[in-house]
Amino acid sequence: MRYKKRLFIGITAFSFFISTLMSNFTSAAVTGNNILVNFDYSGSTVANGTALNGKLSDNGEFAFWVSSSGNLVDGIPAGGRRVYKRDLSTNVTSLVTKFANDTPLSLSSEYDYSTSMSGRYIVFSSSASNIVTTHTVTNGQKHVYLRDTVTGINTLVDQSATGIIANASSGLRTPRVSDDGRFVVFDSNATNLLGSSTAASQNIFVKDMHAGKVIRITESLSGEVANGSLGGGVNNIFSSCDGSRIIFRSNSTNLTTYDDGEDNVYLVDIRDGFSITNLTHFANGGVNPISMSCNGRYIIVWSNATNITEDEVTGSVPHAFRYDLVNKEFLLVDKTSSGDVSTTGSTGGSVSNGGSVLFGSNDKDLVNPSALYAPELYLRDLDAGTTEVVTIDASGIERGIHNVGPWFSHLNARGDKIFYTSTSNDLVPGVGSTSGVKAIVTTVD
Repeated sequence: MRYKKRLFIGITAFSFFISTLMSNFTSAAVTGNNILVNFDYSGSTVANGTALNGKLSDNGEFAFWVSSSGNLVDGIPAGGRRVYKRDLSTNVTSLVTKFANDTPLSLSSEYDYSTSMSGRYIVFSSSASNIVTTHTVTNGQKHVYLRDTVTGINTLVDQSATGIIANASSGLRTPRVSDDGRFVVFDSNATNLLGSSTAASQNIFVKDMHAGKVIRITESLSGEVANGSLGGGVNNIFSSCDGSRIIFRSNSTNLTTYDDGEDNVYLVDIRDGFSITNLTHFANGGVNPISMSCNGRYIIVWSNATNITEDEVTGSVPHAFRYDLVNKEFLLVDKTSSGDVSTTGSTGGSVSNGGSVLFGSNDKDLVNPSALYAPELYLRDLDAGTTEVVTIDASGIERGIHNVGPWFSHLNARGDKIFYTSTSNDLVPGVGSTSGVKAIVTTVD
């Protein structure tokens, strides 16, 4: 059974080795060099709607976010949750989520999409029936689609190798796409994606968009299908940018010999065959994945467990931990530059190829002098041992984050750009006194 998976992917360890060598381990420093992303189409003021779940391409050239604005793109009315893309080199904003006839498509949730590292591809889920022209989707279920923003073509993802459409909902959690658009990782309750009927269950699949093949990764080395659930929440499946490493949460008891029925984080590696590892079986509390670095080296998890590291944590609040797949080591993220543990824990998080972590916290004492706002957004360089406030202006004055910002912020793969949202009018020169949420991209040296 496993030889088929080797043929399916055939990704070697070479790409991971090279990306590890290219990781940047210099100390990160937030500059306060900020630009406004969600200008209206006239370029003169802030757009009049929401700005949620921001993403950045690897080089920071493209920014994505979900908005209900009616003045981001000329001719696109207000309403719904639509994904927009801004080219930060040309300052042009375009609508990304579209039906097959190029009319605006709204998502049911701001979590229903993700992008490739280059920014060319977007993968999203929707229950709409006219997103593609190649299939007639009439079963009223949620399905997963891949959009090429260069060609403007939408492709149905959750179908079998022979083109049979999934017979149950897919994409109930955020799907992922490799940088070349070839591999899409998604969850599904369908029973017909592998060519033969399987028991209905929450499973995770990888689809090869070039060859058409589909594999299921929520199974043991012997092929036994996971007997647990993927847990609550919609944002707990992540993959490396080449699509070869995937992490997810499950409370199964039959995926590895270490399973205990608690929420654990599993790592699947399909670069050369198939392997599955329970990374957190030792933890004395449930664990949830919240990010994976583009190169696949670093994983961020969130937990109330008190024994993941030797740090003194009480277990009363969840903390973020970074796992290094090279050094096989967990480190606590939400600490001060002097090493003191956060008293309120953390929220959200993303990690760069070099291991720097962006996270939110209500703990104003993570920096000295104390932060002015809570929650606030912080950048932690674990190699240098530094923690910094992100939401500063060019003079170094803290301006604060939007209250839902920690979950919708993003550190790009290179670790030199951060996307976040704020209601402050002082982060970007020339914005003036305007209401509404500002989508900001700031630079990290």
